[in-house]
Amino acid sequence: MYDKVELHCRSVSLQKAEIGAEGTGKGYRRWIREPQRPRYSTTFNFLARVLGEENAYVALPALVRAAFCTTHPLEVFASLVAMTVRWEINWPTYMGIDKY
Repeated sequence: MYDKVELHCRSVSLQKAEIGAEGTGKGYRRWIREPQRPRYSTTFNFLARVLGEENAYVALPALVRAAFCTTHPLEVFASLVAMTVRWEINWPTYMGIDKY
């Protein structure tokens, strides 16, 4: 499970590099559906259900980076998602990808 969550942080950056643009949640969902990327879809689909597609796209790299700076990344990741939902679901897109 750690690997799946950590890979998402890299996968968003990889997708941006491949398309040469900032990207969107909808575009990322299409990108992870390609046959060589099935392992990326579980965490993104979960976040998209909870936060919405665009918020999930913006929040995913930041949540993963923050969670993996701790000794309990899965628990912290879940706590950060819960905190985002409790505070304001649209906070990631409101803040923007660089500030969130």
